[in-house]
Amino acid sequence: MNAAELRDRYRWINAVHESGHAVASLALGNHVFYACVDNDNPLDSAFGHVMRSPQGNDTDVTAFLSGMAAEIIERSDGSSFSMLQKGVGSGDWLNIQRYMKAKNHTASERRSIIKLCKVRSLEILKANWPAVLRTARALVATGYVEGDKLQALFSEGEKQ
Repeated sequence: MNAAELRDRYRWINAVHESGHAVASLALGNHVFYACVDNDNPLDSAFGHVMRSPQGNDTDVTAFLSGMAAEIIERSDGSSFSMLQKGVGSGDWLNIQRYMKAKNHTASERRSIIKLCKVRSLEILKANWPAVLRTARALVATGYVEGDKLQALFSEGEKQ
């Protein structure tokens, strides 16, 4: 894989990761304000983010895990490279840790919640995979997608 192909691969996986957050958040009933990726600097440590309304419950953990879940699904669909191997998603783990700390969960409760939310995020994204791909294509093309457009991309498959 040459440098240009590697850059494009990083951009795609980054877009899939952020799309996973956005689509799972929408499927969970959260309001999503926007999603963005840094297409100009795809090898930087701050690839992108999704601005969503927090719920203050375990659905937040599911949304945080959904970026990595989207990468896992993408990899199982034939991808040979995943940014998970490079430790991307550390911001997601920080958000999960903040949530758990605020809720005063025990270590056992944290493990149970994370396990359940990981399964839930994979189920949500598999059920909405076409929306993840539509959103990822939009992010690769523009780098930024507003909430109304995200909702339209999410809802597009329901019309068919």
